[in-house]
Amino acid sequence: MKRRDFIKTSSLAFLGITFYACNPFRNVQLITNSKHSKTIKDTAIGIIGSGITGLTIAALLAKYGYRVIVFESNPEYFGGHARVLNINNNKFSAGPQYIWDFGEGEIGNRVLKYLDLDDKIPFELMNKDSFENYFVGNNAKVVIPMGLDNYRNKLIDIRPKEKKEITDFFYYLNHLFIVTKYISDELLYIEDYSSMKMKIFATSKISNKSKLIANKMGKWSLSDLFDYCNISQATRRLLYGNGGIFAENESTVSLGIYAAAIGYYHKGAYIPKNGFSSLINGLVNSIRDNGGKLYLNNSISKINSEKKKVVSLTNTRNDNYPVDIVISNISPKLTCHLLDKCNKQALDYEPSNSLISCFIELKDYATAKKELKGKNYWWQHGDNEVNFVNPNMLEPPEMLCIGAPSDQKDNESLIIFAPGSFDQSKLYFEKGEGAYDAFKETIWELILNKLDETIFPEIRSHIKSVTLYTPYDLHTQLNAEKGNVYGKRGNFENLSKAIYNVSSIQNLYLANATIGSPGVAPGFQLSTLLFSKLTGKTI
Repeated sequence: MKRRDFIKTSSLAFLGITFYACNPFRNVQLITNSKHSKTIKDTAIGIIGSGITGLTIAALLAKYGYRVIVFESNPEYFGGHARVLNINNNKFSAGPQYIWDFGEGEIGNRVLKYLDLDDKIPFELMNKDSFENYFVGNNAKVVIPMGLDNYRNKLIDIRPKEKKEITDFFYYLNHLFIVTKYISDELLYIEDYSSMKMKIFATSKISNKSKLIANKMGKWSLSDLFDYCNISQATRRLLYGNGGIFAENESTVSLGIYAAAIGYYHKGAYIPKNGFSSLINGLVNSIRDNGGKLYLNNSISKINSEKKKVVSLTNTRNDNYPVDIVISNISPKLTCHLLDKCNKQALDYEPSNSLISCFIELKDYATAKKELKGKNYWWQHGDNEVNFVNPNMLEPPEMLCIGAPSDQKDNESLIIFAPGSFDQSKLYFEKGEGAYDAFKETIWELILNKLDETIFPEIRSHIKSVTLYTPYDLHTQLNAEKGNVYGKRGNFENLSKAIYNVSSIQNLYLANATIGSPGVAPGFQLSTLLFSKLTGKTI
């Protein structure tokens, strides 16, 4: 069955597709109750992986008083996909370029306040008037302001003949965002599906119109709404100009996922004033300051259990670490491989598509720094869908994401992402070092050609260095499943299987983007849910 058909025939009839309507913490009991003989300070919690969710839950639990140990397989960096690379003493945020829900009272702000980090890691809004900038083919730049209404009005100005179609699209999008935000605010995505749906229909906080629209469109892909509203191909490109953050074609990406993401970052897109390194370092330091331990170059090879309970973790050097609780920040399939008994066949979800990551140091090119301050740039090839599923990386890229150099105070640099292929990069890696280096050089030459043609003329004469990571590099360096960008953004049924079929071990919990929702704010929220279940404390 094709992925598009699978989305359309999924039994999920509501927007639980966005915030996966399942409870990975169903068996969690409060550690402080009488069933546990150990005190909080004597309870050892092992966390496998140091992605955003792993670091955040580790910091929260260490602050609360648990003995926290974080195991990271990468030899150099904490942070997983959100790590900040140090290349020739310059910092590059290898993952997030902007985040949402970090305003006063929002989830990011609440977590940082609990950790006493809010004053140390200040955030600022991106440029409200031009935080997104779209280039389609060789057409002139389209500047996108922040705010859904502003976004709609901008597109109507550009495409006045499609005023009705664009107005209809945003009408439905706003209703869908209202529902997805309610699901998030009320933490309904940890409910089972029937309970979540019942509570949505029962609430008076959502209009009946929003409920009906969400019920009707809950199974749709983004292109289904495009078709329903008769949106032209040219306008579709401007409505999905930032498709690189989804790493999905518009015919497969969930409409619910799109509505949530568009709604949230148009509500407020933030960057850390001192760069994303300040966020990663702040979480790491908080863990250490509260007695937790973090280990780089320490890859867990086995989760040891007795009588359906984890008793210890063993690493690739055969060191053994006794633990009382394990939280896995790696994917369900990779977690499954660490267990003696796990139904691997039941884990039939797919990893997401992959991206190429390219980090370019520049010299004497102030144009890039000026143009990208508080902004993101996106280029896509033309009027058709971008191929994220299986692109040929030896051909010119179909999309480029040019990130704001938020970790570069004085340096003029670019952070570029483009569609990538795990299988193709693995093939060239296996051909040997020389073939792999030539393969990567060809890729970044194609990227530079496109930058030179479309956005930054004569950029080649200003290049100091180029560092490129293929999806296979991400697989080997981050233990990322097939070098994927996120957990699969898709249908509820696949992801709920991933959660419930990993194992029946009582003190093993999953906290990763495959079962939650990708991004920094969702990682913070997933962490607070698990923290609340373990401690009884709400943040």
